[in-house]
Amino acid sequence: MERSVEEIVKTLVEREKRFKEQLRKLEEEMESEYKIELEKLKVLEEQRKKTINMRYGEVIENAKMEIKRLEAKIERERVEMKERMEKIRNQIDELVTEILNTLLPEE
Repeated sequence: MERSVEEIVKTLVEREKRFKEQLRKLEEEMESEYKIELEKLKVLEEQRKKTINMRYGEVIENAKMEIKRLEAKIERERVEMKERMEKIRNQIDELVTEILNTLLPEE
């Protein structure tokens, strides 16, 4: 029943081959799973970017519209203020003329 050294070595070599083959298959499976998970992460990252762009894009657009609205309001108020200032200047000129006419007799 004794096995020869040759048989033992042969058996060990076969076991080593099977082990290496199983290890290679396992590494291939792990590499494949890694690539799948990496692709899933890429897809999730793209979705995250799109979601952020959708949410913040809307906020940015709203802010731009609000800025334009405020700029238009400021411009209207500036024009109104300029008109008021012109009216006040005219009134002052009229008052000064009246005062001068009242104080200085016409010759």
